[in-house]
Amino acid sequence: MNTNLSLEFISILVVALLLLSYGVWLYLRLIKRSNPKLFYSTVMISWVLISLFPVVLLFSVFQDSSLTGELTGTSFGTITVGGAFGAFFVLWIMGTRNTLKAINADRNEETIKMLNEKISDLNNQFEELKSRPKDTRIIAESKKIEYEFKYKKRRILGMITGDIQQVRGIDLWVNSENTNLQMARFYDPTMSGLIRYLGAIKDEEGNVTDDVVARALLESVGDEFPSVKPSLAFTTTSGSLKETHGVQAIIHVTTVFGEVNRGYTPIKNLGICVQNALVQAEKFAETNNRRNVSIVFPLFGTGAAKGKIDDVAQNLFYAALSYFETSQDSRIEKVYFLAWKEYEKEKCVNVLNNIANLTPMKP
Repeated sequence: MNTNLSLEFISILVVALLLLSYGVWLYLRLIKRSNPKLFYSTVMISWVLISLFPVVLLFSVFQDSSLTGELTGTSFGTITVGGAFGAFFVLWIMGTRNTLKAINADRNEETIKMLNEKISDLNNQFEELKSRPKDTRIIAESKKIEYEFKYKKRRILGMITGDIQQVRGIDLWVNSENTNLQMARFYDPTMSGLIRYLGAIKDEEGNVTDDVVARALLESVGDEFPSVKPSLAFTTTSGSLKETHGVQAIIHVTTVFGEVNRGYTPIKNLGICVQNALVQAEKFAETNNRRNVSIVFPLFGTGAAKGKIDDVAQNLFYAALSYFETSQDSRIEKVYFLAWKEYEKEKCVNVLNNIANLTPMKP
């Protein structure tokens, strides 16, 4: 037995098996991955390695064999090669050409994927633009739009338009608050910030000297850093608003919850917030022996929390209606919702006009 030949054959066999093993491993690893990059080119390389396995074995046995091949579409023309080197050379040329094509296919697929993502983003932006209100003008005039209950005369459900700073004579103002009861800063463009500032005691220059409403809210729960459940309602003093606007008390309702670096999100059931606030209004009326109490709500969740006005308006109005259907002897006479902008007024009027139990009142 020729030992040198045996060692040479064993060495070739080991190399061939390594090529086969690596090619199979590469292919199996590729197909197990989800949406891998360079998919086509990696498949081609793995099959080139697998193909070298029988080539190396065959030409190690038949070393005098030759291969003549024609590579069309290249500058090589017709080439004649012999032995194992010839097979390797032909496979290498074919593998390289096909791999380059595969790389182009990968690049094209990446480009298509990127374009599809851009198209998806543009579609989302377009849908967002369509859903944006067309008339965002602020209503200058403070006006009441009232609807009377058909089954209970002299009970009113409606809207007050414009800036709430112009509103006078409403007994209770409702403040939309977060579950940490952290009122907005004095100059933030929110209902919470406005109520906090208007209710505070101020010096002649308008600087706050006593943060009355915010302090009263924290005292109502007895915690400097509270965290309460959504939809709860708390009644506090109205501070300076009693003298300036005739507001008897503020009802705070936890309608939104905050997330770090994400802002505020409205709770799912804003209707229960309306009903809980009306319960607090009922208690206020009983405690103060009042028969005809009026109350004004903001459109919960449509400010900093950016809730959709269509869904919110319907939810809030029907929640108020439901409360009075089950509270026939309620001391609350008038319930208003504040519409600050034209599109809010339009959406709210549409909802009110479609409630069968309401009749519009003449201005």
